[in-house]
Amino acid sequence: MPRRYWIEFERGAGARMFGLARFGVTAEDPAAALDLIASRVFHGRALPPVSRMVEDVDVSTLDPEDVQEMMGDPQRPGLWFPLGFQD
Repeated sequence: MPRRYWIEFERGAGARMFGLARFGVTAEDPAAALDLIASRVFHGRALPPVSRMVEDVDVSTLDPEDVQEMMGDPQRPGLWFPLGFQD
């Protein structure tokens, strides 16, 4: 059963390269969530170190203006934050 993950990366060179350091993903497990980010956002490049990963994140606890207003459907498998990386 897919789970919702909130993943934050250390704000080092890899995250800055894309201007992104936070992601919302619905996937089968943490490895699958990271694989989605690696393939769709970082195009196979090495991911920066993860600084925080929340499994089964309650999306109502995420920033209402910065995240909730700009996210896709967290019920569907795939990337739901930020927008622009969905199927």
